[in-house]
Formats: sequence, structure tokens, C-alpha cells
Amino acid sequence: MSRETRLPVLRDQHHALQTCVYCPKLCRTTCPVSRAEPSEVLTPWGKMSLGFELTRTQGQVRTEDARPVWGCTGCGACTAACRHKNPVESTLYAARAEAVARGAEAPGHVNEPGLADRLTAIGAALSERPARARGETGQKNNLGDLNAPTALLLGCAYLKDPELLAAVVKLAEHLLGSVRILNACCGAPWLHLGRPEEARQARRDLKQKLRGAQQLIVADPGCMVTLGASTDITSRLLLDVAVEEKERFSRLPASAPEPPYRWHDPCQLGRGLGRYTEPRLLLEQLNGARPLEFTAAGEDAACSGGGGALPRTLPGISADIADARIADHSALGGGTIVTACGSSLRRFRSRGASAVDLHQLLARALPDHG
Repeated sequence: MSRETRLPVLRDQHHALQTCVYCPKLCRTTCPVSRAEPSEVLTPWGKMSLGFELTRTQGQVRTEDARPVWGCTGCGACTAACRHKNPVESTLYAARAEAVARGAEAPGHVNEPGLADRLTAIGAALSERPARARGETGQKNNLGDLNAPTALLLGCAYLKDPELLAAVVKLAEHLLGSVRILNACCGAPWLHLGRPEEARQARRDLKQKLRGAQQLIVADPGCMVTLGASTDITSRLLLDVAVEEKERFSRLPASAPEPPYRWHDPCQLGRGLGRYTEPRLLLEQLNGARPLEFTAAGEDAACSGGGGALPRTLPGISADIADARIADHSALGGGTIVTACGSSLRRFRSRGASAVDLHQLLARALPDHG
């Protein structure tokens, strides 16, 4: 089949697919999915080869045949190890979209009724947050100050834990003053589900709700990576603001989760945004000591299994990935796992680990914490 007759979803990824297909598989040991379920088709090479085949064929795709392209957490470890820095993560998301367009369904239970509502009903979660005291404008409600020049994007994963949600908002308001909390989504969940049009619509909705704002503060690093430079205003990571203001934080109170703290590098914060030193400096500021480390840390850090929709599409593999990370934590002496990714936090806690988000610790260390 000629390039002109291929479906357009994967056309832009043709070079990336070819690069992987003809590679001697030097990155095969980096993938957490293929380590959890040893299979040639789940290595980066195997999954990209399937994507390559999708560019060479037409017609319907069976769900079971497309399963490997869903075996990716988006951790970026294979790209980090690749001599060509091949964009495997984004290519596999495009392969999911093509498979869905040709009749395949995502494995697991992602198509059950109500999923769309759960992914986009951010306003419902925010409505449970007590309304802020009204200011002179009378425009403050559950979404913060509707006239504030600073907009705050939380991230879907942070909305599933009321305590974590409250901590992130408190931290942002302490560091930045009045903020406008966006009832919006960056589109990442839709990309992970192979539904790019819904992702584009989410970004259009986000840009609409950013009107009048002078800067966008993003809590979830995955959202920051997904948005990239797609907004027309300055975007900053909330943790970066905290680093700049780290002298404003006190030592953690006795009511904080018990140390020792072991830092887990979230894939999107680390390999995605290059933030390795900054969260460790914050933890040292809060605790008076550098955090403990996993056996694999920094750019070599292992994934939590919480990304790329894997907990929903391939839950057994996702659980095995998390269990391996927790087993390493326990073998090194245990303690409390600290991360800065809502998906990682949920994944670790669901597997029985003692875990806390760095935003929560920062909120507890504020001078006016009560």
C-alpha cells in the first residue's frame, strides 16, 4: 500500500516507526511493561512494529490484535535509552487512535458507561471544596477568584482525592495569592484512550477558560508535558514556584507522615520535564535531611505503573509494575514513598504502600498550617 493511501492517524509517525522496526532492540530491557509480562510483542520494538504494520494495512483491526499498543505507561524510559531519541510514547498513542478508528476497542473496562463524565466532571469535584470568603469583587466561589490573573490547572488525577485536592489549592493560594481554579482537562486521558479528537476538544475548552488570565500554573507534571507550548500564556509548574519560594516553608510538623521519606521520580516530572534535583531540595527543606533513594533513581527511575491508562487497560501488568517498585522500597528499609504525581500516588496506595504527595507535605509545612 502506498503512503498516500494510508490512514492519516499514523502518517506523521512513519519515520519513528521505521527507526524502531529496523533497530537491534537496544532499549528492550527499559520497558516496565515487558519486564512485568515478558513478551517480545510488548517490548518497545514489538509495539512499534505493530504500529508499523498498521501503516501497511487497511481494514478492520481486532481488539485482541491491537492489545500490545496499549502496553505503554508513557514513562519515556525507552526514548531516554534510545540513541535516536525516538518518540515511542507519542507514536503508540497515535497507534491506539488508529486501532480505535479501525474498529478495535481498548482492553479492560475503559468503555463502560459514564467514563466520559468521570474524565470531564471536574466541576463536580471542585464543588465539594468549601467556598472561599467573598472578596470585594464578590466573585469568589468554589473555583477560587473568578477574576484572578493566575489560573490553576489541577490535573484529573489530583481530583480523585479530596485531601490532596485541598492541599494543592491551599499551596497555590499561599504562594500565589488569589487563583482561578480551572474546571478543565489538558486532554491527556483522551490521548491515552486513543481518542485524539476528544483530546483536542479538551484543549480548546481549556484555552477558552484561560481567557483573561495572565499565567497558567499547572499542578500535575503529566498535564504540563501534554500541554507543552500549546497555550498562549506563560505556563509554570506549581512545584517550580515552590522551589523559588522554598525558604517560606517551615519544617514538617509532628502530624506529618512519619519519615524516613524515599523519593520516587515520577516519569513525567523527571524524564518529561527534567526535574530531578528540585523535588529533592524541597524534601530536604521540609525534613532537614536528603530523602532516601530507590535502587533505580533519577533518569533510570522505574515506573509506578500508573500512567498511560495502564491501570484500566492492563490492570494486572500495572499492579505488577507497582509491586516491583514497592518491593524495592521495602528491601531498602521501607518508610514513606513521596512522589509528585497523582497517578503514581493512587497506584502505590492501591497496592498497600505508605505514600504521600509532595504537594501535601508542602501544604503541611506552611507557616499557617492548622
